[in-house]
Amino acid sequence: MTYESVNSSPSISFQHEASTFFAALEHTPPDAVTACTGWTAHEVVAHAALFAFS
Repeated sequence: MTYESVNSSPSISFQHEASTFFAALEHTPPDAVTACTGWTAHEVVAHAALFAFS
């Protein structure tokens, strides 16, 4: 996928990004270690969700 094709339809890009994110979550244990020192996968997702819905 090219930069132009991603930006030509933001809703399609968002749908793809969201579905890929949720698919990854299905296979990630809540207590998985993340790149954020001291944060579990659950905490990272909760943080992202807080800002997505605020």
